[in-house]
Amino acid sequence: MNSGRLFRRSLLAAGVSLALLAGNVQAEQSAPSVAESAQLGGSLYEIVFDADDNRVLVADAGGRGDGAHGNIFSLDGQTLEIKDTFPLDDKAFGLAFNAQNDRLYIVDTRGLALVAMDANSGEVLGTLSLERETEGDARSPQPRLAAVDAERSRVYVTGVSDPGVIWVVDGAQMTLLDTFENVGPRPTGLALSDDGQRLYTTLLGNDHVAVVDTDSGEVIDTFETGVEGAINVRLDRQRNRLLVTGQGSAQLAVLDADSGELLEMVAAGDGALDVAIDPQADLLYVTNRNAGTVSVIDAESYETLETLATGLHPNSVAVDPESRRAWVTNKASRDNPDAENGNTVTLIR
Repeated sequence: MNSGRLFRRSLLAAGVSLALLAGNVQAEQSAPSVAESAQLGGSLYEIVFDADDNRVLVADAGGRGDGAHGNIFSLDGQTLEIKDTFPLDDKAFGLAFNAQNDRLYIVDTRGLALVAMDANSGEVLGTLSLERETEGDARSPQPRLAAVDAERSRVYVTGVSDPGVIWVVDGAQMTLLDTFENVGPRPTGLALSDDGQRLYTTLLGNDHVAVVDTDSGEVIDTFETGVEGAINVRLDRQRNRLLVTGQGSAQLAVLDADSGELLEMVAAGDGALDVAIDPQADLLYVTNRNAGTVSVIDAESYETLETLATGLHPNSVAVDPESRRAWVTNKASRDNPDAENGNTVTLIR
């Protein structure tokens, strides 16, 4: 056999080997699994990822009682080792992160406040009370989730009441710029369009999504979701679709973000609560609070690829598309606050 033929055969063999290797890598990448878990204690709620420092920031609402306070945990994104613990005078439930200036916004639902923190030092930069005067037995709207418009240095916060509100906060000065009134019954989840002109908020009171113009504060459209207990919403920017979790029906609704047309109804798990998207891997992660699982769903076909047991009550999920990692907070139950799989953070690779 001449040397040219040997060379061609060696190239062919190498090509086959590379193809097999690529196939194995692709198969490996298409099957996310639980890699690490760390118990932090406290009472864990939202989680956000800071790509510049490869860390996750976790909201801890602390225990119950007058003397209890919250914390912000800063964890290594790879090992889940605690890098810093920033104690708060307030309680921490919702989180929003401005990566341009490393400013963390903390929603204190029970204290009816928004707190700004330097995410590097833990210094509290300002606190804004969102409590408002009410008449009779009416309660002040409860702040739940926040979303950051880094370009305009704005923070939007949902206020759960009927009718509900959305607060508009100057993120630098921590002053109230506006209050969007009469958004709808019990606005909970929140997503912001790329151009900052539209807010999408789930209305837990009627299972709709309200579309709010951020300049006028007016509700310009409402969409039926088809789920029960519409709780959180995420924008799939590649497909211009809204992803809405139905806590009561264990479903994920997929809507056209312009028309509100229901495109898909995806089975999730009991108590479907939060949803995040990995645009690089084209995967969705849905936390199923009652089931104790996270559904990993193909973002194109909406096929469920994996159902991962992560902890007692999976709550919030954050994603790093570059490393294809996801992190989930798992809250403990009131009946069993010291459970091994409660108040943990789980790393999914």
